[in-house]
Amino acid sequence: MTGAKKDAGQYARSLIEASLNPQVTISVEGQITDMNKAMAGITGKTREALTGTDFFEYFTNPKKAREVYREVFAKGFVVDYPLTIRNRKATPVLFNGSLYKDESEKVLGAGVVARDITKVLVVEDIALNQLLMKTLLDDFGFERDIAENGKVAIEKLQTNTYDIILMNLQMPEMNGFEATEYIRKTLKLDIPIIGLTADVTTVDFAKCKAVGLNDYIAKPVDERVLYSKIIGLIRKPEPNLLVQNDEKQSKKHIKCIDLDYLIHRTKNNSEMIIQMISAYLEQTPSLISAIKSGILKKDWDAISAAAYKMIPSFSIMGIGADFENMAKEIQRYASNQKQSEDLHVLVAKLEKVCTQACKELEEELHKIKTAAL
Repeated sequence: MTGAKKDAGQYARSLIEASLNPQVTISVEGQITDMNKAMAGITGKTREALTGTDFFEYFTNPKKAREVYREVFAKGFVVDYPLTIRNRKATPVLFNGSLYKDESEKVLGAGVVARDITKVLVVEDIALNQLLMKTLLDDFGFERDIAENGKVAIEKLQTNTYDIILMNLQMPEMNGFEATEYIRKTLKLDIPIIGLTADVTTVDFAKCKAVGLNDYIAKPVDERVLYSKIIGLIRKPEPNLLVQNDEKQSKKHIKCIDLDYLIHRTKNNSEMIIQMISAYLEQTPSLISAIKSGILKKDWDAISAAAYKMIPSFSIMGIGADFENMAKEIQRYASNQKQSEDLHVLVAKLEKVCTQACKELEEELHKIKTAAL
């Protein structure tokens, strides 16, 4: 080993041992060259067993892990990239990393550190709801803090750092709209904020956007939707269906599903994953058909019922929240018994993404069944 490489290696070693979070160094080829005790502990592997293996092997979604590797070497760094470590608990983490070089500025590798995926501030005045949110967030493996109203939340934000806020919109003292507006305009924080409301039908969407809410979710909270929205807001997701190639000015398809949540919730149980994918493949085409048939017959109840049944499936299969919102919009059209061109456009978009999702899930199902043989 040359002196420069040795110095760089010693520097990398000192960095990773200084971290209490799982941390690794990765070669240009994507192999693990070193790691700290925390990384060895969370994977359940010895340092000897980890050294020289592919970084991507230790995550529930190796393809996403490969994206982390590519991004850090392409950009020189990566910030808050969500991954799930493949272990007994399927531990969700956020990866941050940067390159390290020798004295001649030659890239030798990358140092990547995993931190707890998120620290959540829950702003909720009702004790029962507070307990429910604690239970859900603990189950997700997230850290959480509770504020009983908007004023307390603002006090906590001035002395603590959080990754995301779950904000009840109806509270005494200072409600969620007022607190969000203060956070945006006075504290000047761009932290993601999800509104919590007992009745989405009365939510003023324009007001939500105006005060700075990033999204909203109905109570009682659906844990699948909550997990999906938190992950989606912590790191800006890529477009779901089409991405523009600036050089060729052409469009290409990318995957619209992301099975991280399903893997996390089933603890990577292949039998359960097979059952849930199969259920999606069985129900989704018939629900799309029911919506289209309902439009032709002006059967608003049938349209609303089919759209309602589809809504949870988007977060379960990791399909973008935009499409979940489309299903909700279709449900609103049905409630208003309103026939319009916009409704037909929404249904066409929904059918397109669901058709693509079914194709991708059939491929995943085949892979899982083959691996189980």
